[in-house]
Amino acid sequence: MYSSTPTCSSTCWALRLRHAGYLRTQTRLAHLPFHRTLEQFDFGFQPPIDERQIRELATLAFVADAANAFFLGPPGVGKMVCHL
Repeated sequence: MYSSTPTCSSTCWALRLRHAGYLRTQTRLAHLPFHRTLEQFDFGFQPPIDERQIRELATLAFVADAANAFFLGPPGVGKMVCHL
């Protein structure tokens, strides 16, 4: 029976698990000051931040376009939180 849903073999799952472990290790070794997701970011704290634009940057579409992304602004506006 043909399924339109792509399946992943046991080798594929093993590679995914290995990569997930690699990412956890690299994140731990990076000694980042905190672990926070975009969903945890308080856009109400900094109303001038365009939430739509930040969420668009989170798709990483600019990488496929070979473009750069810069976070500019005065101290205390959330640049570090956004780039981490």
